[in-house]
Amino acid sequence: MSLFGGHTTTTRADKISSFTVNTAEYGSAVPEILGTVRVSGNVIYYDDFTAHEHKKTTRAGKGGKSKSVSITYTYTVATIIGLCEGQIAGIGKIWMDKNIYQYPTDQVSLTLFNGAENQAPWAYVKSKHPEKALPYPGLAYMAGVIDLGDS
Repeated sequence: MSLFGGHTTTTRADKISSFTVNTAEYGSAVPEILGTVRVSGNVIYYDDFTAHEHKKTTRAGKGGKSKSVSITYTYTVATIIGLCEGQIAGIGKIWMDKNIYQYPTDQVSLTLFNGAENQAPWAYVKSKHPEKALPYPGLAYMAGVIDLGDS
């Protein structure tokens, strides 16, 4: 740093390298649903956990010679959430955190696979991980790349 020059201060948040899912159960019973009911899905697949870096630079001091750089991270993951056995007519409401959404909506980045016997595998997995692409015939599920936020 020179006598009259500025300096840079960098603050970096801790980066998460992996995550655990506490709602996934191996060998869990798959519910059969008749009518309308509120269910909690079971994570049956996840992949491509990704950290996205966000830099914010602010200038300070006389003439803006000093700067502060803040680095934070947000995360996404590709997931399939099993709902129930058999073909369903559709999804009504979805509870996410403390919010309730009427499906389909732009706030829910999941696609419904209604459990038809001839349903195709999720296109995302088919293109990125073809060896893992399963159609899950007779299983209603939702799939998508979801935003996990910053934690």
